[in-house]
Amino acid sequence: MAVERMVSRIKENKRGRRHRLVVALDLSNAFNTAWAPAIEVCMRRMGMPENVGRTCMSFEGERIVTCGAVSEMVNRGCQQGSSLGPTLWLLVMEAWFEIINRMKIREGIGATGVQVQAYADDQLVIIEGNSVDSIENGWKLLWVECKVWEEEMWLNYNEMKTECMFIPTGRDVRIPVLRMHGREIEQKTSVRYLGIAVDTGLLFIDHHKEVRRKLSELTGKLRKWTGKNVGLKRECVRMIYERVAKPAAKPVQVWGERAHDSRVKRQLSAAQRPFLLASCGAYRTTPTAALSVIIGMAPLQIEGWARYHEWRANGRRKIEERVKGEDKIPPWLKGELLEGEEVTEVYVDAGAMMEEERMGIGWAYKRRGDEWTTGNEKITRQSSVKGAESVAIERVIGMWSMEENLRVVSDSAMSVERVNARRVGKRIARIQRMIEERRERGVRTQIMWRRGHDTGKMGNLKAHEEAHMGMNKEQVTLHVMQSYSKLEERKRVKENIKREWERGTTGRLFHRFCRTVGNESLDLSRKAIQLLTGHGNFPGYLARFRLGPEVPCPCGYGEPEAAEHVIDRCLIGDRIGWREWKERMERMNGQMSLRD
Repeated sequence: MAVERMVSRIKENKRGRRHRLVVALDLSNAFNTAWAPAIEVCMRRMGMPENVGRTCMSFEGERIVTCGAVSEMVNRGCQQGSSLGPTLWLLVMEAWFEIINRMKIREGIGATGVQVQAYADDQLVIIEGNSVDSIENGWKLLWVECKVWEEEMWLNYNEMKTECMFIPTGRDVRIPVLRMHGREIEQKTSVRYLGIAVDTGLLFIDHHKEVRRKLSELTGKLRKWTGKNVGLKRECVRMIYERVAKPAAKPVQVWGERAHDSRVKRQLSAAQRPFLLASCGAYRTTPTAALSVIIGMAPLQIEGWARYHEWRANGRRKIEERVKGEDKIPPWLKGELLEGEEVTEVYVDAGAMMEEERMGIGWAYKRRGDEWTTGNEKITRQSSVKGAESVAIERVIGMWSMEENLRVVSDSAMSVERVNARRVGKRIARIQRMIEERRERGVRTQIMWRRGHDTGKMGNLKAHEEAHMGMNKEQVTLHVMQSYSKLEERKRVKENIKREWERGTTGRLFHRFCRTVGNESLDLSRKAIQLLTGHGNFPGYLARFRLGPEVPCPCGYGEPEAAEHVIDRCLIGDRIGWREWKERMERMNGQMSLRD
């Protein structure tokens, strides 16, 4: 991703002990001001055939904007929302890269002296040098070429929105002076690129402050929706958190390394806390650690740390395994069986015991007049059962004769859909290539879905039995590339939450009764939450904030009416049940059930 590439380049330069200058260039209304004749020139430079160029330019021509009685011809802009618009803009950006590369070759600037990158219309420049003067000279050379490109494409740089950040190697270093259109660019301590604020120390504090501000605005609106008169369910609040709030804290590939920094934890905890309160109706003074356990929401810093380490372990491999354009099989090349052709149906199934990390696949088929033929394998654990189902499909196609028509029947609709999709993974691409190879030899292959074992199909039942037999084998018999499992991430997150919950200093009253953590919400009422956390409508508790007088409990024990007193020592009849419940929790060693 673009931001990760930017951060990695800054880290590489930082290890080189040289000054660095990061400039995020801003183009004013870029997509709507690109000049059509300039785009046509870019096509010619790239050697595009004339007929293709004329077809593309017809998309740009004969556009008329009408406002009232006035009409005007338009010859600028890459239409947004179309398939061709981004491609035309890439031609414009390619010209920028070419002119910068020619400058670097002409001036003898090394690969690390000036580095440029772009995503859509967001351009980024990183200049490295041993002195401030060399950085200023590098910027002057670069800006001359940018002005040439700006004039050719009829674009305009916005010097007011362009951001600049200088990262010196030590103290008492003069800040370089940069100018655009005769105006000095303001130096800042952070640069915003693609919505991520990158600071000089790569701490991402400003980014998390911005995330906290945005989520605070969102939760302010949620408080109105979750009021007594509106009645938005708290399950909906959690869904909004999962779909809106959590993605706002990304990308963890960039800031996850700093997830355990106390400043980052403080900002993320403050951003998440309003959602925790809106999801359970607890008092605002309730500790965040106790709220996380009650709601089953993992702290953002722990989840970010786990995803960052998963990215370090598997992210590069995932990028390498993405299917390239030449590996994608178009839908019109898929071999489909014709009516009346002889075909053998092979039923496949997969079984899994995720907690015990066991996975197996099985298949069963029956030729005319023969007995059922079955087989099974114990496979390397995959990320999901549908992934194991894809392994079963690949296994059957790979072992089948190249001279016999084949129909693979699966009870997993998603696995069949993945095989028929165009944007797929490496394993699905292999299956598609195998199908295409069989088609070229005149052999038909079909992959189809049928409802599962409740239909009474003997093939489905036998494949299901074989999958469980393979799953229960002692040794793995089919080693396949192990994909990253989200179960591993949840397991790692759960371990870290439990460690923080055990070592924490807040929420200790609730820790007496619940030492377990999970991903689901505890089914506790509002009153139960106030009682077990110690933060609720108790006279002894309200007296701490001078919201009421500190009066003794009417039970006659002589202590203020607080949560600890109600749970442990109160003698009022309807409260004795709490002590029985507390004793049961203590016997269970804090293993609170989700339905207690």
